[in-house]
Amino acid sequence: MKFKSLIKAASLSFLVSSGAYAQFGGLFDPIGSMVLVIDTSGSMSGEKIKAAKQAASATAIQAILSGVEVSVKTFSGSSCSRPITRSLDFTMNIEEIGNFIETITASGGTPLGGAIRDANLFMQRYKNSPSAMAVVLSDGDDTACGSVRNMIDQADRNAIDGLYEFNPVGFQLSQSSQASKDLRYLADKSGGDLYFAEQPASLQGIYSSIYQDWFPRAVEITCKVRPNNPYCETDTDPCEDDPDFCAPDPCTINPRLCSIGN
Repeated sequence: MKFKSLIKAASLSFLVSSGAYAQFGGLFDPIGSMVLVIDTSGSMSGEKIKAAKQAASATAIQAILSGVEVSVKTFSGSSCSRPITRSLDFTMNIEEIGNFIETITASGGTPLGGAIRDANLFMQRYKNSPSAMAVVLSDGDDTACGSVRNMIDQADRNAIDGLYEFNPVGFQLSQSSQASKDLRYLADKSGGDLYFAEQPASLQGIYSSIYQDWFPRAVEITCKVRPNNPYCETDTDPCEDDPDFCAPDPCTINPRLCSIGN
């Protein structure tokens, strides 16, 4: 039984509203694991946080419909030892993801280094697939952890598998800023890519590009290790013949996301 064919046989709105998709997805190990790490410091308030929430929601939906489990973490405040302010563990429940993202607000400082360290450790401990990746969004320099590079190196040393793939996104950052340098170091060291979002409207497209680049690689890795995973029966690019299905408008899935502010 093909996963993609079964999902297409029912309407997306029914699957989401009834929870049927989440129940089906929970029957199998995910094809990949993705963590969305979102800067919720005070400078992210207003249009920035609204754009971040919409981009995260759309990408999470895209991922879950493809068989990927998703976790969302926010970071802010002045504590480098406890940088994660809110956390949603890995899930394949679209409604749960939407409800969590909807309630995100922005305030406080930017413990970027600690958030990277903790996200990497989280993937090491809790991912349910052989392939994991994180998208880290930040709009400013670290204000709590000192050297972000030292924190990245620490994360690499402390995890059994080393540093997982990180794809950082600098949100309205000067490319000469310290934050941009730190994010570039993270991308280079982890095998990811650095992206820059100049305007809020561009953020969702960047998130989608990151996901679409990573997903075929995740499938390849997982299907080599776990060839009996039912998701391995599907095409490696489930969005090829129906892009709108795999990358739906988040306003259609969760209209509240398109009317909320900070």
